[in-house]
This record gives sequence, structure tokens and C-alpha cells, in this order.
Amino acid sequence: MWGYSMKSLEELNNKRIECAINLEEPDQIPFNLSIASNWACHLAGVSTYEYYHDPMVMLNVKLKARNALNNLAFSKIEPDPGCFYLVPRALGAEIWYPRPPESSPYNDPWVKPGTVKSLEDVDKLEVPDPWDVDLVRKTFDYYEIMRNKAGDIITLGGWTLGPFDVAALLRGPTQFFVDLYRNPKMSHKLLKKIMESTIAISEAEERVAGTTYESFAVADDLPGYLPPLLFREFVMPYTKRIFSKFGRSGLNTWHSDADKADAIAHLLSEMDVRVFDRFHPSIDIEKLKNKVGNELCLVGNLEPLLVLKGQTSEVFSMARKLITKAGPEGGYILCTGGEVDYEAPIDNLFSMVKASQEYGKYPFKNG
Repeated sequence: MWGYSMKSLEELNNKRIECAINLEEPDQIPFNLSIASNWACHLAGVSTYEYYHDPMVMLNVKLKARNALNNLAFSKIEPDPGCFYLVPRALGAEIWYPRPPESSPYNDPWVKPGTVKSLEDVDKLEVPDPWDVDLVRKTFDYYEIMRNKAGDIITLGGWTLGPFDVAALLRGPTQFFVDLYRNPKMSHKLLKKIMESTIAISEAEERVAGTTYESFAVADDLPGYLPPLLFREFVMPYTKRIFSKFGRSGLNTWHSDADKADAIAHLLSEMDVRVFDRFHPSIDIEKLKNKVGNELCLVGNLEPLLVLKGQTSEVFSMARKLITKAGPEGGYILCTGGEVDYEAPIDNLFSMVKASQEYGKYPFKNG
């Protein structure tokens, strides 16, 4: 189907991604299938509750998904018993793991709101010793178990939930947006403690993995709804500090799937961001490319709902349109605008790969 072995396609795609991140033209537009753990669980017929609570189940689920996708996703496998929530847990949040039959077997964990109820609660927060945090220790234990079984394909860290999103989880999203106006001093104090906790945990991950991160990724959805002035004040100082600590290459990734995030995209390079990752499908990628294409590698933004419910031909056609709009002059990776739903058909994912092969060749011809 693809013209060469899947192993070589995986290697070629990784090289093409490197070129795109460097704002260069590879020989062909690369792709990212954006598969989440719950998609892999659904494929394997394993509940997310089982997945998050057993390192061997976690490993086997991801290996099964990796094989089903012909090594085109999960080229590296990370233990994630805390999902996105190591930092919230480190600051006292309670994590709820959905469990059948009370919930769908494929729902992800979430943070119970209201950890930080008042200014006094912010003052009580302390930057943790990572080894005192149960979920962090569990992650490190999973890493050792999985690496002993599967070797170098197991990795650790290199990304985090952004300080703004963590603050919204601890305070509740609506309350934290109100805080920005009514209690800006408290908001800054909370964001600073989250940033320091993030750095402490990521430093511990470096030590456990025996590595030094040269690039780093931050997922921070809610800041995409802020006007540029507030984004500069409440997001940039804290995210930039994280990138300056761990993103030494400057080739860092920032993700927001807010449908207004294009309004702050021009500010991302000031935080040492090179990759704007999986932005909302409603954002006009052609306009965004014209606006920031000389500064940012764009990753997106095919509608996940189309991948879930559309025909293979429809996914292929939309992928082709995105390639036509964002492909010229490089710096583009074909992907969805957000994660793929866990019921998305595998053939629709392969349609994206096929479109990149048939219409993503460089030198690029528009249309």
C-alpha cells in the first residue's frame, strides 16, 4: 500500500518532522496521527481504568496500537498513570479515574475541582519534593518496569500541562478567569507555584531517565481564549521560564485547541515556541500560515469529528485541502486539530497518510 516497509516509513516520517520543525521543506509533508491512550484502550478492548492501574497492561495496550498502526504512532511509549495530572496531584488535587459500569470504559481521568478555594489556600501551597508525590513515584515505577520489558522505546517526560490550565483545574476554570481581574496578585502567586512545581517534577524526570531535554512541549488549552494583553501577563512569563529551563534548542511545542488561539499565535515565538500543535479545526490554516508561517511550524488541523464519522474519501479530501493550503514552503505537519476520538476508524487514519504521500511531495505544487 505504501510503497516501502513500515519501518522505513516511520523513520522517514520522523526525519521529515525534523525538517518541518526547522521550517524547511522535506521531500514530503510529514504526518502525526495524534492517537491518545483511550484510542489504544478501545482497540485493545481494555478499560482506561485497567490501563492506568497496571504498567504491563499499559505497555501491552500501546504495543498493540503501535502494531495496528504499523509503527506510525507510539514510536516512543511513555508511562502515564497520572494522565496529564502530575502537577495538579503534586499540589493536592484529587484525580478521579472513571470505572465501568459507572462510566464509559474509555473515559480518561479528570481532576476533581476546588482544590484551591481561597487566597489562603494559595499561600498554603508548597512546591513539592517530587518523590513525596504518590503519582510521580508511580510514574517512575512504571517507567522502570516498562523499560525493563521493552527497552529504549520507553521514554519519560519532556512535556507538561501548562501552568494556566493547571491553575484552572485547581481553582475551577470560571473562577480562575474571574481571578485574573479580581485577584491578579493571587493569580500570579498561584501560577508561580505551579511553574516551580512543574520545573521540580521535570527535573526529577530528567534524573530518572538519565537525559537532558533539549526541546519541550506544553499543552495549555485555556490561554487560547485570552486576549493578547492578558496572555502576555498571565501565560508568557511562566511558560517561557519552563521552556528556558528545558527547551534549550528553542524547538519547543505549544498546544492549545481553543478556537480563538490564532489571535495569540504571533506571540508564541517570543516564548521560544517553534511548533504550534494541533490547533482547533475551525482556525483558518491558510491565514495562520500567512501570519506566522515564517516563525512557526504548524501541526493540524483536520476536524477530528470527520475522522470519527466521515468516509475515508472525505478524510482524504480534507487532508489534501490542508496540504494545499499549509504545505507550500515547508514548516507543516499534517494532523488533526486535537486528539482523535477513541472510536475513530483506523482506515480514516491511514487516509491521512495516503494524502501526505500522494499530494505532499516537494517541490510543492499548489493544488
